[in-house]
Amino acid sequence: MLFRFILLLGTLLFLSCSQPKHFSSDYYLYLKIDTSEKLEKYGYTDSTGKIIIPFDKYPMCFTDTIKTIGFVAVRHQGLSKVKGYYAINRNDQILFQVYPFDNGIDMVQEGLFRIVDEQGLIGFADMSGKIMIRPRYAYVDRFTDGLASFCVGCSPKTYVSDKEEIVRKKGDEYQWEGNEIIINRKHAYGYVNHDGDTVLQAVYDRAGPFMDGIAVVFKDGSAYCIDKKGNKVTPDIQKHPSFNPNWIRAYDRVKYIN
Repeated sequence: MLFRFILLLGTLLFLSCSQPKHFSSDYYLYLKIDTSEKLEKYGYTDSTGKIIIPFDKYPMCFTDTIKTIGFVAVRHQGLSKVKGYYAINRNDQILFQVYPFDNGIDMVQEGLFRIVDEQGLIGFADMSGKIMIRPRYAYVDRFTDGLASFCVGCSPKTYVSDKEEIVRKKGDEYQWEGNEIIINRKHAYGYVNHDGDTVLQAVYDRAGPFMDGIAVVFKDGSAYCIDKKGNKVTPDIQKHPSFNPNWIRAYDRVKYIN
């Protein structure tokens, strides 16, 4: 229960800072938590205290103040089991399913967060509830430094839970076997920008996040750094203070699979 409270509190604080502030407080919906029973119940009221979204409609709510959109867990129809995480608007209309990350919803990064469709394809939306990049990637990472890596050849996954606990689905992260990084020969990685344009084609075996204008990639049995044009570069501690040499050294231990 303590871990759940800490997770919820951290998520609430993060999301309250992420949403646009274009309206008066009378426009917002406010999270209320009923703690009178063993299990908390969540609902939303307007500024006068009138209940707008009834308690216990959603088994978990991640947004303390809904200004444009809010993030909630939705049950399977007629069941107590959680189906997944979704974004709703002030009218309590479901907009789209949100990509689950770690023990909660995807983080808002560079103004965007990941969403998924019924086929498990991933896209991006902003905090106004607008879909900025329609779901079309079997896997795509969050944006860093203006770019996000995507996978060609990865298999779409289902982001709907059939268990009692909230869905906890991780993406196509690095897989390890002992001390070896597992790389699938059928997967290739490239980079996309905020407009959904492919700026670097999927020619890499793995592709790390861009930071300080460079990223670590792995191709043809070797790891190296590239700039945003795909040119090989030598990291410079002054120009690239975020670079960690261990990211390249880790690729000394690679195992390919088919």
